[in-house]
Amino acid sequence: MEYPGLIMIDASGFLQKKHPLDRYNELTEDVSHEVGHQWFYGTVGSDEYMEPWLDEGLTNLLENGVYDLTYTKSKSYCAKLMHSKFYTRKNVKRANKILKENANQFINKNQKANYINYPVNNPPKGVDTEDMAYELGMDFPAILKVAIGETKFFDALHDYYQTYYLKQATAQDFLNIIRKYDNSKKVNNVINKFIDP
Repeated sequence: MEYPGLIMIDASGFLQKKHPLDRYNELTEDVSHEVGHQWFYGTVGSDEYMEPWLDEGLTNLLENGVYDLTYTKSKSYCAKLMHSKFYTRKNVKRANKILKENANQFINKNQKANYINYPVNNPPKGVDTEDMAYELGMDFPAILKVAIGETKFFDALHDYYQTYYLKQATAQDFLNIIRKYDNSKKVNNVINKFIDP
């Protein structure tokens, strides 16, 4: 659970003398996620009840982008513990390529809208609150990153962070910053597939 300046992780399964090795992976992913909340929720506040995707989605994007899709020593060590040959530099590069291809397909095809801007107690029909906040909430900025380009996207994210440092931001604030960097039809089409007008 995240709190500004405090990360609480249940490590009971990991601290047992005999624990499944996948607990190490879960623990490192949980820590990566909760550290991400120090930026999005802790430093740049948002209303986690009315706009849960805003902090969870950006945090998941950072968790996956930094931890899962970047070759790191801790992830490499975890793969060795689990005797996994999947986590190699080559496979990480391939996974990033596939994600970019999938994002481009989403951008270029007439995809069904997956609205994420709903409060926790009132998600769109047929959408689970957790999926809305975490998964679709991460897909939105990930696809925006491809539509805008990585450099401009991270410049916009840096601007968002600096602008709303120790303030409470809204989804509209985030979108205003994104549109400041790229207000093209392509970017607005992505926004319209996730943000219900």
